[in-house]
Amino acid sequence: MNVCKLIPAVCSLFAHIAVFAQSVDPNPTIKIIPSFGPPPYADSFAAYSTGAVNTVRSTGTLPFGIPSSPTEARQLSVLSIDDFLTIPEGSNIPFYRRNFSPTAPWHNERGGTIWYWIDVEAATGKTISLVGIQATLSSIDPNNLLGKSVNFSTNGYGVATLGIMEDETLIQSGQPSSTQVKRVIVAIGSKSFPVKNMADIAIVDNYLAQFPSWGTTISVTAGSTTVSKTFLKGIALPRLIPTIAFVGRVKQFQVIAENTGSTNNFTLQSSTNLVNWTDVSSIRAGQTNGISSQLSYLFFRLRP
Repeated sequence: MNVCKLIPAVCSLFAHIAVFAQSVDPNPTIKIIPSFGPPPYADSFAAYSTGAVNTVRSTGTLPFGIPSSPTEARQLSVLSIDDFLTIPEGSNIPFYRRNFSPTAPWHNERGGTIWYWIDVEAATGKTISLVGIQATLSSIDPNNLLGKSVNFSTNGYGVATLGIMEDETLIQSGQPSSTQVKRVIVAIGSKSFPVKNMADIAIVDNYLAQFPSWGTTISVTAGSTTVSKTFLKGIALPRLIPTIAFVGRVKQFQVIAENTGSTNNFTLQSSTNLVNWTDVSSIRAGQTNGISSQLSYLFFRLRP
């Protein structure tokens, strides 16, 4: 007979009692997973954070790629200034990545910021708690505009501060930060740059343009373990979309560069064998380039 199925509350009670017999892990493992997401006051934040924490819980990470909706959490490999542009709380201005007239499903967004999803796990038979987790964030500029310190000693468990017991029981709202668990998944939001118009965005651009290697660093400590990661500003390459169109009566092969909002120029290259590459033309995000009436090219890329 499975007593846990008949009386689940009893099993849960014994699981919690067993924690007291376990010792706190002085050297837990720490993962840091950066993701672009809505600010906490946006309507989409609850669904975004729930989806992110569930994905990290089940897979230990977040998938890379471009989100198809504001509630879809994707991991970042490089940072963009656009990741830190946010409409201030209390303003109902629609905004998403430099666009003050975003189309659905982004039409109700208020910009966004970087969320660092922290996954801390104790060794088998040991425990950790929110109390022992601290983090420091800094930005690589003289004024450290995005700098902040975070500790969870006064925070209880919740949707974005999830505790997981050895038996996978979830510790959420209502439990104090001192509650001992096997694993903690917590979100730390970065500071961001408040903007309300293109003039505000220009101020941010001009300030950060002074620092070609701008980025952010996050250091997370749990017990005696400290993990630090630096994420630098990079250029997001637009996805290339091949298509065939008629120019007059002539069939033309065209390459469309996905509109990422970037104003950078890239060099489009072609190849017939993936070994030898030839420069074809310059292209920028949102632009369509006609290649040739002869479909002689098999592969295209942006020059590395």
